[in-house]
Amino acid sequence: MRIFRRRNNNPEQPKLPLMQSAIIALLRHLLTFIGGTLVAKGLLDATALTELIGAIITLVSTGWMLVSKYNKPTEVPKA
Repeated sequence: MRIFRRRNNNPEQPKLPLMQSAIIALLRHLLTFIGGTLVAKGLLDATALTELIGAIITLVSTGWMLVSKYNKPTEVPKA
């Protein structure tokens, strides 16, 4: 399935930036759905939901960036 694949002509460019943004968007919508259910049941108010979703998305995005940054193979200098 080649929906999210792009040609990577530039080796400096990240391999799947579109996949990362698609997963983050899907996670945001899933959290909004779950939060909406909690607001409808009266367990959470709307302002707390907005802050909570923003915090979770920020932490996931930062964690993903750190993992992808430190999992890059190190280049051995050529002599």
